[in-house]
Amino acid sequence: MDDGITAVHFMKHPYNYSYYTVMYNRSTGHMNCSCLKMETHGLPCCHMFRAMLFEKLKKIPLNCIMKRWIRQAKEGVISDKAAETSSLHLTEMSRYSTLLSAANDVCRNTCMTSDGFTNALELIHNVAVRAEELQCKGHRGEGCAALQLTNETGGQRDWVKDPEFIAA
Repeated sequence: MDDGITAVHFMKHPYNYSYYTVMYNRSTGHMNCSCLKMETHGLPCCHMFRAMLFEKLKKIPLNCIMKRWIRQAKEGVISDKAAETSSLHLTEMSRYSTLLSAANDVCRNTCMTSDGFTNALELIHNVAVRAEELQCKGHRGEGCAALQLTNETGGQRDWVKDPEFIAA
């Protein structure tokens, strides 16, 4: 079917006897197929290429080429500020995963004994307090709530403890 602007090609697949419809808009150069391979996989299907042959196209329509495949893919996508923020976020996530892995190893090894558990828990609490202090200093927060809490209690925090054992 052809109305001068839009051409619709009906295609029958030779192997599985499926029918596909390829629509090509000559004014916009936009092409799509009913199999939706371009939309789902990002690749033009054989039906679209067959329609390109019928239409005698010299170039592949732009909507059949994903932006990441062209040379101008990176132009104007990321500003310097966004790249810096992204880089900072990636650095933080890398540090986080490294610390998490190390903490998992410590937890796995120290939970075997009561003394190891107690020592590790105390060390983790001390590191947590110190990390909060560093974070508050990094943000120049003179009135940082976590820092005020530790100053009021003399550096000790009221941690949730194990319940006491009561003999019946």
